[in-house]
Amino acid sequence: MSKLILHVGTHKTATTTIQDLLALNRAKLAQERLIYPKLGRVSGHHGLVADWITLPSQYHYAEGSVGAWKALARDYARSDKTVLLSTEEFSRGDPRQRVNLADIRDICSGFDEFQVVCCIRNQISFLQSIYLQVAKTTVAVPWSRLFDRAVKQHVATGLFMDFNNLYAHLQRGFAPEEIRFFIFDEAVKRPDGIIGQILDLAGFPGLTPDLKPLGTGNSNVSQDPLAAWASAQIAENASAGAPLLAIARRVLEQEFGKDAKTTVYTEEEKKQLIRTFDPLNRKFEDDIRKTGHDLSIVWPKPNPDMVHRGDIKLRYWIRLSRALYAASPKLHK
Repeated sequence: MSKLILHVGTHKTATTTIQDLLALNRAKLAQERLIYPKLGRVSGHHGLVADWITLPSQYHYAEGSVGAWKALARDYARSDKTVLLSTEEFSRGDPRQRVNLADIRDICSGFDEFQVVCCIRNQISFLQSIYLQVAKTTVAVPWSRLFDRAVKQHVATGLFMDFNNLYAHLQRGFAPEEIRFFIFDEAVKRPDGIIGQILDLAGFPGLTPDLKPLGTGNSNVSQDPLAAWASAQIAENASAGAPLLAIARRVLEQEFGKDAKTTVYTEEEKKQLIRTFDPLNRKFEDDIRKTGHDLSIVWPKPNPDMVHRGDIKLRYWIRLSRALYAASPKLHK
């Protein structure tokens, strides 16, 4: 029997690392009759959604998204293999930039089985990770604007913050019993990590120890939250570079200690997110339990040693200004 599995993210749940690892072990997986197709120039299958979502040109396939889907269905729908496809762009929520999952289901109707695998994380961690990703790759969206939109509209840079809406989006192409969610914080604590969780859900338990590890460790790792935020205040309409980020972090260490852990939130912002999303999360969990699966989204435990944005005082900015002045020749090379 043929099976099609879509790993749909969400964003900032180690998706790049997962895709790089699966691509590295493509031959080994194929020996187990698990196909992770080589499509395009990157390890993730982002080109499969480029007909619906605006993506950089390097992600596009020559035959287009629909052409690639039809080729996959032709090659594997009548086989005895499992095909695993991965792109976090499946879970994008902007109605103007959203995959038509019903069309994909129709094109791939020849497959005998379908499964959607989706990793989620609590909204406090999720929103901060989104901010850090944007700050790293482009001009940072002002934190206050990102936070306010998340609270009022339940989206952030086009991504679902309300998992009920994400679940409804996935059900446009797949039945509830075909959709499996799991929690990021739980999966990364497994001995075999998040890739072990995905392979378990795909029906290939115990395969992870046989996989070749990535030589460079995790991919696309986020920078220090407060260093990124402070750098964004200075860079303003430009993306902060590595030298500026390094100096901002060094001054944080001077202020709060070398091992200081930071967050872009204030204490009140964390409370506001919990007030907003906790009732929505409980509803989502109840709906998941109707499919026979248990799920619990847990908020981060308070950490009295965490450095919040509200802890940044004038002394930090004075120290940072001095450090930047001293390093200015290096910053402008």
